[in-house]
Amino acid sequence: MTTQGDLAALFDWRAAVVLLPIQPDDGTVLFPAERGAVRNVVLGRRSEFASGRRCAHLAMEHLGRPGLAVPMGLDRAPVWPHGIVGSITHTDTMSAAVAALKADGIRSLGIDLEPALPLPEDAVDTILRPEERRGLASLPKATQLLHARIIFCAKEAFFKCQYGISRLMIDFHVVAIRLDLADGSFEAALTQDAGIFPANQVFAGRFHLDAALIAAGMTLEG
Repeated sequence: MTTQGDLAALFDWRAAVVLLPIQPDDGTVLFPAERGAVRNVVLGRRSEFASGRRCAHLAMEHLGRPGLAVPMGLDRAPVWPHGIVGSITHTDTMSAAVAALKADGIRSLGIDLEPALPLPEDAVDTILRPEERRGLASLPKATQLLHARIIFCAKEAFFKCQYGISRLMIDFHVVAIRLDLADGSFEAALTQDAGIFPANQVFAGRFHLDAALIAAGMTLEG
């Protein structure tokens, strides 16, 4: 069973992480500035959104700051209060958020949760680069698609982290992931320029895998 401590281990002491099960939205979690994003959506989607924002509010409180609204921007990304950076994620059953203070030297954060299930075969070519597929071929056949899902999770965490700085949407094949399965870490290397980030720049992250969830996290400092 994934714990909040498992997710906290993806980051350092400067970041606050909150993990919560998704509960039906009762209308008490969201601030007025957040409600517009889910005003006309079904209960399930509203509950996922509210649970993620609840995690964000609590993460800010863990930093010693008020749990303020995190509205959805025009680009659908969370808009964090001044001086705070963070990232929000959810599966069908769990939600999580990580937050940190810019004053502590954190420039951007990325977190992603995925169910610990094999990646659908028809998604492999869309998400994995040829060298990533070759790397999986050395693993037992029964685990290859599960590890493909870890690569997907790592890419999602990287995308969120870099987007907080570049505001650029990038394709799955623009980044190559190298997993260190023994260490629970990964490297994300850009295969071409992406906004302010040059080709071949390498970013470090961490991942967690258990029977229920895959989680990945990344921190950019500066």
